[in-house]
Amino acid sequence: MNRENNFDLLRIFMAFYVVLLHTSASYWYTYTAFSKNFIIMSGLNFITRCSVPVFFMISGYFMLRKDLSVYEILKSAARIYMLYLIFTFIFAIKELNGEYTLKKFIECTINGYYHLWFLKNLAWAYLFIPIYKSVIEYKDGVYVKYVIILFLVFGIFKYNIQNILPIFENDIIIKLFDKFTLYGYSDTTLYLFLGYYLGNIKVNASSFKLFFVYLLVSIIGIVLESLSLIYLGEVKGVIFDNFGILIFLQSIFIFLAFKNLKVNYNLSSISNLTLGIYLFHPIVLEELTHIFSFSNLFIQITLLALTTFILTAIFVYLIRFIPFIKKYL
Repeated sequence: MNRENNFDLLRIFMAFYVVLLHTSASYWYTYTAFSKNFIIMSGLNFITRCSVPVFFMISGYFMLRKDLSVYEILKSAARIYMLYLIFTFIFAIKELNGEYTLKKFIECTINGYYHLWFLKNLAWAYLFIPIYKSVIEYKDGVYVKYVIILFLVFGIFKYNIQNILPIFENDIIIKLFDKFTLYGYSDTTLYLFLGYYLGNIKVNASSFKLFFVYLLVSIIGIVLESLSLIYLGEVKGVIFDNFGILIFLQSIFIFLAFKNLKVNYNLSSISNLTLGIYLFHPIVLEELTHIFSFSNLFIQITLLALTTFILTAIFVYLIRFIPFIKKYL
C-alpha cells in the first residue's frame, strides 16, 4: 500500500492546531469582555477546535482497515496506555509546585493533565477494534452508516438540543432527556467510524472548496462565541465542544479537504513526530510563555505556538534516536 502523504500532512497540521489551540486557550480568562483581542483569541481558538476530533478520524481511517490479531491489538493498546500512565506521572510531578506530599501527588495523578485524555480514549478504541471491525465487515459494512447515525442522533444532536433550547432549564426534563444519552466513549466512536467512512467514499469537491466551507463554519462559530459573550456574559461550551455541531462539521470538511489533496512529498519523517509533539508541547509552551511578550495579541499567540511546535518537534526528533523511546513515540 502506497503511503498517503496527504494524511501525513493532515497529521502535521492537526499537531500544530493542537499547540495553537492550547496557546490561545491560555489567554481565555484574560479577555472576559468583548473586544478586538477577544475576537483574535477566540478566533484562533475556534479554528483549531477540530484538531483532536480529526486525530480520531485519522485513527479510524487507518486502524479500521487493518487486519490485526488479538495480540497486536492488545500490544497497541498497552503501548498507548503505557504512554498515558507515564505522562500522567510526569505531569503530576510537574504540578506539585513544591508541595512534595503523597496526597498532592495522588491528587494530581488522579486529576490528570488536560491534554492526556486523548491517549486514554485512543487506548480504549484499540481494545474495541474487534467489535468495530465486525460491524464494518458484516455484509460489506451495511451497518457503518447505522452506527454513525446512532451516535450522531444520541450524541451530537441530543447534546446540542439539550444545551440550546431553554426548555431544558427544567431539572426534571434534563434528567428525563439524560436517559437517552449514549454514555462512555460516544464521541470517540463516532469520529472513528466517521473517519473510516469518509476516508473510503469519493467526494467530488475540490480541496479549496472544502477548506473554504471549513473556514465559513469557523467564522460562524467565532460570531456565535462573540454574540454569546455579549448577550449572555459568557461563551457557551456547546459552541466549541467536540460534540458541538459546528466542530462536527468543521472536522468533516477539513478531513475531506486534506483527503482530496494531492501531496507528492514524503512527509513521514515529520508526521512520525506528531505524537511526541502532542505529549511534550505543554511543557515547552509554559516555559516559552514567560519569555514571549508582544503588544499585538495575534503575533503573540501565533509566534508562541509556532516556536513551541518547532522546538518540541526538534526535541522529539532528538530523543527518538534512543531506541527504547522511539519504540513508544
